[in-house]
Amino acid sequence: MNKILAAALAVAFALTLALVAAPVHADQVYVCQSCTASPGTDPNPITNTGAFNVGFDGSHTSVDSLVIIVATYNGAPAPTVSLGQNTYSPVGKGVGFDASEGTEDAYDELGLSPVGGGSSEQFGNWNLGETKNGIAPATSFTLFEYILTGVTISGPNSPTTIDLEGATNGSYVIAFACESGTVANCTSSGTTPFTNAGLVDTPEPSSLGMLGLGVVGLLGFARRRILA
Repeated sequence: MNKILAAALAVAFALTLALVAAPVHADQVYVCQSCTASPGTDPNPITNTGAFNVGFDGSHTSVDSLVIIVATYNGAPAPTVSLGQNTYSPVGKGVGFDASEGTEDAYDELGLSPVGGGSSEQFGNWNLGETKNGIAPATSFTLFEYILTGVTISGPNSPTTIDLEGATNGSYVIAFACESGTVANCTSSGTTPFTNAGLVDTPEPSSLGMLGLGVVGLLGFARRRILA
């Protein structure tokens, strides 16, 4: 009996070691303003949608096509995605995404799998990101999927720069990059975890105007001091 118990304990210990030593699946795709590696800002603010980066974190290379997903804030219309001279429109009319989804991930909602970078792109997490950046929590998002045919990404330190026109503040940008197979039949992929999602947070024109007036006022004050 003691021998059987000792053998069972040995097997259990070996399994525990195997679980602890199991590698973490780190095929993360980051979305950020101008970084060349994942900053992990929870999420990463995008203050200039005309030029932001999408890249692989680590030595990974995608095949087939790059998928950009824009989750528009409170049902806002779909923006336009551009890369170089090419402009892309979303596939379909968009998919609603709100609190009723519970812990379901945005990738699952769109039928994109496997989720290589984790399953944290959830409605609750997105609203935590909104609050963190001073944006009112959303009542819903609309998921728009853009397939950039033939566009691939690789890492490390070599992101692709994307242009997003017409995205409203509070919208999220994430990506799906297939590493083996095709987007429609992918067997290994890189995806964006919430820690490296892009959150559109561009300065409002009124804020920029007030900033400009403030600078002009300071310059005028300094000039009067000099003349005096």
